[in-house]
Amino acid sequence: MKRRKRVFGHVRSILHARGEATYAELLHGLARKGVHLTYRALQARVKRWERKGWIRIRRHGFPARASLFLPDARVNTADTVSEPPPKTLAGRVAQTWGVSERTMYRAMRVGRVLLQLETVSPDACAILRAHQDALSGVVTYLPLIPLRLMPYVAWRVAQGERSLGRVVRELLATPLVQGAERTRLERAIARCRSQRAMPPDAEKHLHTLTSVLREMRARAERLGDDALLALIADAQTACAALGIILG
Repeated sequence: MKRRKRVFGHVRSILHARGEATYAELLHGLARKGVHLTYRALQARVKRWERKGWIRIRRHGFPARASLFLPDARVNTADTVSEPPPKTLAGRVAQTWGVSERTMYRAMRVGRVLLQLETVSPDACAILRAHQDALSGVVTYLPLIPLRLMPYVAWRVAQGERSLGRVVRELLATPLVQGAERTRLERAIARCRSQRAMPPDAEKHLHTLTSVLREMRARAERLGDDALLALIADAQTACAALGIILG
């Protein structure tokens, strides 16, 4: 693996200096750097680098003559890109913005959900659109939440909640979500938890601390101790922020 990276480093330095080069010119430049490859071996490596997007090939003339160049050295134009252009609209937009096609499809799903929500509950849609940039988990969770529960989601966002993952866990703790809807949301939660690698006991300890603070708040309200209530409110805010960090 180290030798492969070293070979590509030499090829990249040659192409940076020349702009573009043929296979013969690359072989000559590599030989001067002490790297000796056959024509077929270099071709195989170039094909692999092309699939990874590290290098581009332009063929011109008759018989065809291949010239190699780095993606940064040329702009995506019809006569320089060897890969076929994307066939879908999402693929073309993704290529323009430099993101993956999967990301574009997920963003389109969020837009579709907001359009549907605008006809069902305009107020909830307005709240979610207003806070969309500040919310976390919009692309992951919003398309999976049933439309009938969107007013509750908007109400929680209006209260100051900025993590849709926490709202989804609140919904899963109720009997409002059942069947396939529950399965989709549980899978999304599990996938995000595995990606974030949450400590095994962190959620349990956080839940215990939240329950204790809730009981302390109820007792402080009965006693009428405003100073203790203020301290408990600060602790609950800190727990809520910690819950967002842990996922």
